[in-house]
Amino acid sequence: DDTITGDALIARLRPFDVICVMRERTPLDAQLIGALPNLKLVVTTGPRNASIDLDATRTAGITVSSTESRKTTTSELATLMMLALNRRFIPEIDALHSTGWQGGLGRDVAGLTLGLIGLGNIGAQMVTIARALGMGVVAWSPNLTDSRCAALAVGRMESLPALMDRADVVSVHMVLSDRSRHLIGAEAFAAARPGQVFINTSRGPIADEAALVD
Repeated sequence: DDTITGDALIARLRPFDVICVMRERTPLDAQLIGALPNLKLVVTTGPRNASIDLDATRTAGITVSSTESRKTTTSELATLMMLALNRRFIPEIDALHSTGWQGGLGRDVAGLTLGLIGLGNIGAQMVTIARALGMGVVAWSPNLTDSRCAALAVGRMESLPALMDRADVVSVHMVLSDRSRHLIGAEAFAAARPGQVFINTSRGPIADEAALVD
């Protein structure tokens, strides 16, 4: 129930033979792994965890095990955010508690355009959900192909700014890497249409935070 780093983290973890980590919240780098002589097994939730130094665990003879991903978890969360933000769900709950009455009106998502940045497994699930809600769907990513878009009957945008200009709701579904870090920057956000809802359930650094705030 607390967050610790450095020597305090080493002291906390040193007695254990097995460590279970939740995604990427506590990086297990080479320095930390080398300071844990008792460690024999690391278990992580989800099939991928970029915060574990696998070369260091391999050198130390530590087994690393991961779990399968249901994948539907992320698309459900992104959909919840999309509906809550467009229908002003949280502000209206707050207004109900504070004044006993609604404070404004939300907007329907039917008829809006969903722009997907990334069209992998989770992106494809978002296509199905969006269509059920009566939304149009367009997509873009650096490696997106015409054949992938055709298979899902999704409009392919030629650039990220073009997608931002077209979409009423944008949802990010990409893996964080050196190529995708700060991929969504000032040019993209400047092209976003007024009132756009931007949702990132992937990794925060895919969007340039300073550009987003501006």
